[in-house]
Amino acid sequence: MSKHNKLHPHLQHKNVSWTNWLRVFCFLTFAVIFTSCGSTKNLVKAKSSRNAPSYTANNTKAMQHNRRKIAEYAKVLESTPYKYAGRDTKGFDCSGFTQYVYTNYGYSIGNTSEEQSAKGRVVALESVKQGDLIFFGSNRKVSHVALVSSNDGGNIMITHSTSSKGVITQSLTNSPYWMDRYMFAKNILGSDRKKITAFK
Repeated sequence: MSKHNKLHPHLQHKNVSWTNWLRVFCFLTFAVIFTSCGSTKNLVKAKSSRNAPSYTANNTKAMQHNRRKIAEYAKVLESTPYKYAGRDTKGFDCSGFTQYVYTNYGYSIGNTSEEQSAKGRVVALESVKQGDLIFFGSNRKVSHVALVSSNDGGNIMITHSTSSKGVITQSLTNSPYWMDRYMFAKNILGSDRKKITAFK
């Protein structure tokens, strides 16, 4: 031991303690950063998995034909007045309209927009096709449903029964009102994986 250290042994002890403390601090800091990054990665991964659309595309000629028939029939009903709880051509509410269209082709999708939202498979909005259903609402509660008339390069047209104008076809993409209330979309026609038969 040097003369200096012999004269001041407490300084040597203090230096060793300070060095050890720095090592422990650096180790703990690295561990916290590493753990935080891992947690963030897992959180993002879980969120992405939870929100990922489960959509099996069916591009057969029969399916394309059926989608077109659904969309065209919905447009035939344009100008039908709005009627609360309406289920026929005398007047439709939103779910009565979509139910009427689908019933015409042998599909049972439920009476209310909430019941209809439980049908089919989730599909990303940008991937919707003719005949898919789009649901709207707030605070996680579905309150409106519309039918996809077309999706032309991201310009999504919907046909639905509105309380102010009855059955109309309009651009969803260019409607801030409806885009703000968008919740999710469902593929009804290709959701049961059954053999596709073309509608007449």
